[in-house]
Amino acid sequence: MLSGEVVRDGQVVSGPFAALNDIVVHKGELAHVVRLESWVDGCFVSEYNADGLIFSTPTGSTAYGLAAGGPIIVPSSRVILVAPICPHILTNRPLVIPGDSSASCVVVESRGEVLITIDGQEGFPLQAGDRVRVRRSEHSARMVQAASRDFFDVLRTKMGWGSL
Repeated sequence: MLSGEVVRDGQVVSGPFAALNDIVVHKGELAHVVRLESWVDGCFVSEYNADGLIFSTPTGSTAYGLAAGGPIIVPSSRVILVAPICPHILTNRPLVIPGDSSASCVVVESRGEVLITIDGQEGFPLQAGDRVRVRRSEHSARMVQAASRDFFDVLRTKMGWGSL
């Protein structure tokens, strides 16, 4: 699971919140892009002009992260996916970072509404200058898996792999 919070002017204004799948910073309803900076362990990674940025668990990698062009991550992996949503430059690619890393993004500029959503359920409006900080949660989710099917069986079935 992931833990996240929103920092504004040095103060936590939302969070901590927990996500099983993903924490997403994204534009609102209008068709404007948002400009975001991304950081990992305090190191600047990139600036994105995009529809948003996804921070995902391995479990969430087969949801919005996959739709945004990210990889499928084996659920037992202890990593975090950082994937831009429709970046406006082809060289911006998803990153897989170590699970003990901390990641963040800063809302640099937007001509419209910017939101953060947690597992597609909770939402919170963001402002220019807000920093969203994400790290692996202290809590973990326990998943039940049928002994007769493993992760790759499910992938083959759902993705149609190996069918002619």
